[in-house]
Amino acid sequence: MMIRRAVNEDARRIAEIHVSSWQVAYDSLIPADYLNGLSVARREAVWLAAIDEARGPVFVSSVEDRIVGFCHVAPSRDEDSVGCAEITAIYVAPSFWRQGHGHALCEEAVSYAEREAFCDITLWVIAENRRARRFYERMGFLEDGGFKSVERPGFVLNEVRYRRKITVG
Repeated sequence: MMIRRAVNEDARRIAEIHVSSWQVAYDSLIPADYLNGLSVARREAVWLAAIDEARGPVFVSSVEDRIVGFCHVAPSRDEDSVGCAEITAIYVAPSFWRQGHGHALCEEAVSYAEREAFCDITLWVIAENRRARRFYERMGFLEDGGFKSVERPGFVLNEVRYRRKITVG
């Protein structure tokens, strides 16, 4: 396993992982018609822009030069978390789940936040996503009371925020 910063040429594979992991991980949480309508091409454009922007890095995890997971970390988008980093996305190809890639990507995001002197690192997770919540709790994140409802075409996602303290120095 190798973790590195993403480059533009990685955007397509990142988009493929993003779509496939949503379709598997959220199959009981998000309507099938929405999941089936996810577009790799649209996600590729989003990830190409994210890789190019200076807001925060995209990291990828690979096995034998094949990208199998990714995460994006940036300054928090939340008004009540100024000075904090946020993991805005972390996904691993379903066939590589439970092999340490999510753990390694999460730790890389935390290390980045430490190097950049952020106070904490946060992330949002679908409230009903028990598997992800257990993973983040094992990684040292705790629910911090943040809650939001995200409206999507035809459904609403309730999300809770998790936070992990950063140790600098």
